[in-house]
Parts: sequence; structure tokens; C-alpha cells
Amino acid sequence: MSGHDMITGTGGAGGHSENEISIAASPQKVFEALTTPDLALRWLPPPPMTCEMHAFDARPGGAIHYVLTMPPERADEAKTPAGDVCRGRFVEVEPPSRLVEVFTFDGDDPGLRGEMEVEITLEETTFGTRLRAVCRNIPPAIDPVANRHGWDHSLHQLRELVEG
Repeated sequence: MSGHDMITGTGGAGGHSENEISIAASPQKVFEALTTPDLALRWLPPPPMTCEMHAFDARPGGAIHYVLTMPPERADEAKTPAGDVCRGRFVEVEPPSRLVEVFTFDGDDPGLRGEMEVEITLEETTFGTRLRAVCRNIPPAIDPVANRHGWDHSLHQLRELVEG
């Protein structure tokens, strides 16, 4: 595996996960994929989930609302019967280098309470872009290692989308 193909990550106690990926595309192109609703639908849901977008306004204070749904045969893996319902807002939008979002998750499980922050930074490199995604304050009901693995899948899809 070359450095271009490498994804690294950490996950552990404290509700924190980190992922990093190299993408052979400009930060501008990657940022566009991160902030355009139609493109986000193509990279965001980790397989085998699907995503239904209700709001995605990529500007400071802009709303985010989507539902990640497992296929029927794996519905028992979702956090709520309706799927994983994420609501939040964009906090910082600094093209083409930084994006900060905060989310809450719907559901009666007290372990889903709290506001999770996702910070994405893009750094231009000689081969394209290094993307780093940091999730903080992951609710206790969500395993940080599983969160990192979900981001691994999503970031692979993002790379395929912008490099393709």
C-alpha cells in the first residue's frame, strides 16, 4: 500500500476518533464534495447504510439533518428504529481548508445524548490533499472504534468520488 492509499485512525476511551486519508485531488475539489448535498449523499453513508438528506446548508449556522438507515436484514444494528437520525449545524466553513460541524442524535437512549463535533481539515500536498477528520464528544452509546471504521468507509468513498 502506498502512502497515497493509506488511511490511519485511532479510537478509544473519551469519545474521540481520528482518521486521515490522502486524496489525489485539489483541496478545492475535496471541499466541494464535502459541502455539496448531492455529492455528500454519494460518499457519506458507510456501507451498507443509505442516507436520506433533509437539510444540508454548508455555511456557518446552516442546518444539517439526515438519516442513516441500515438495510432491513441489519436493522438491529441501528441506534434507533428509524435509523440513525443526525441533526446539527455547520459551525465553521473555511474553503478550502476547514469544516466544523456539530451533531446530536435522535433517540430515547441516554447514551446518545450530547453534541458530537466533527472537524475536517484539508492540507494541500505534492500529491493532492491530506484530509484529517476528528470526531470529539462521541456519545457513549457509539463506540469510538466503530465510529472510526465508519469514517474509514466514508472517506474511501469520498476519495473514489473526487479521484474518479
